[in-house]
Amino acid sequence: MRPKDIEKTEAYFARHGGKTIFIGRFLPVVRHLISIPAGIARMPLPSFLTLTFLGATIWGGGLMVVGYQLGANWEAIAAKAKRVDLVIAAVVVLAIVAVVVRFVLRRRREQKNPEAIVTPIKTPSSSD
Repeated sequence: MRPKDIEKTEAYFARHGGKTIFIGRFLPVVRHLISIPAGIARMPLPSFLTLTFLGATIWGGGLMVVGYQLGANWEAIAAKAKRVDLVIAAVVVLAIVAVVVRFVLRRRREQKNPEAIVTPIKTPSSSD
């Protein structure tokens, strides 16, 4: 990771970190990985733990209520829900692949034309 990427992550989490952690706890796959960018951005631990607790509790409680309401039909619905989870997981994987491809293409462009990315700072020479 480049310092610029870490700065972007920190800036994003400074503005939207709380919402991102809370909402991320409701999304399959994301709920397991959302802690990584929060750690990179050095999100305050009390906020992170509170939002994680709230999001996970609401998610778990909601699933419990759904399971209670569905009762005997749970097996039939679980089979259909698994397909939905697979679709969501596929979308997340495709999004990650798209981000990685974009990152790799940007890196290749930077390597081919480094002068366009970083302009050297001219320093006055000691003879001037």
